[in-house]
Amino acid sequence: MDIQAKKLKLIEKLIFIKDEKVINLLTSVLDNKKSEPTKKPSAFELLGVLDKEEAETLEKTIESGCENINDEDWK
Repeated sequence: MDIQAKKLKLIEKLIFIKDEKVINLLTSVLDNKKSEPTKKPSAFELLGVLDKEEAETLEKTIESGCENINDEDWK
């Protein structure tokens, strides 16, 4: 199969691709770029999102719900 036929075959396959991740990967390959790794969420992204009062409320909620030990649960 010559190069032109291979290109046409790829174009035919590309038309039916619906997955955006695949399209992005193909685009990065064609643009000769490295694909960017998926970014894992970080708690540091939340810095500045809560004001002091909201942060204190959240901290109290966590303390009241997570730092309680029920001795009966261990039996």
